[in-house]
Amino acid sequence: MKASNKKNKTNKNIRLLLIKTWRLCILGTTTSFLFLLLIDNGWKKIYKDSIYITGNKYTSKEKIINEIKIDSGLKIITINPNYIESILLKELPLKAVKVNRRILPPELHISILERVPVAYATRKTYKGVEKGMIDEAGFWIPISNNIKINTKLDQELIVDGWTKRHRKSIAEIFKNRTTLGSELQKIDINPNGEINLQTKDFKIIYLGLNKELLDDQIKLLPFLIRSLPEKFTTEVQTNIDLKDPQKPKLLTP
Repeated sequence: MKASNKKNKTNKNIRLLLIKTWRLCILGTTTSFLFLLLIDNGWKKIYKDSIYITGNKYTSKEKIINEIKIDSGLKIITINPNYIESILLKELPLKAVKVNRRILPPELHISILERVPVAYATRKTYKGVEKGMIDEAGFWIPISNNIKINTKLDQELIVDGWTKRHRKSIAEIFKNRTTLGSELQKIDINPNGEINLQTKDFKIIYLGLNKELLDDQIKLLPFLIRSLPEKFTTEVQTNIDLKDPQKPKLLTP
């Protein structure tokens, strides 16, 4: 009886060993097959028809592909997602980019968060004056032929003479545009870097060069405008000099 039990136990152990060995063989074969498949697909070239882009309302797929130079065909395994993200953030008006590559099948998936244009703008380049737009943070957005203009774009406001170093000042003025005391029509940055405003009632409001004073100037302006006699906004073309917010000046013809 004991010998029979021992034999049955041995046979059971052998069966379990065979099952485990069979499973390992299947797993190893499957793993090897998948590994070879991934290697084979990883060295395949990817073209623009295998690039999928989401979130692009204003920026065309062609523009994005041109920036990352995929059209010539690159092997999917050689593509660096982090590098592509950095290129797109640098060259295009985007807030965020996420790039994922898939080896099986060979595909590149790009998700973007665009900057939304809120006003028209111009800037000077070595080719002359370039027309574009800005978002609410003051970032420059180029105009392309296939761009879809945002319905929230302020058609009455233009930023003339945009520069990168004035971006934060432009954003601050835009944020407060409805509380200035007179409808804002233009933010003008002259070649010297001075910021001037044009509103519905005032042809020029001089803010000057000192960015540190901008917050005080924005806060003071509506109080100053409300304190003026009506003739300064209706009968006389008045300019305001706010370069020194401690000593504001009215300039009349």
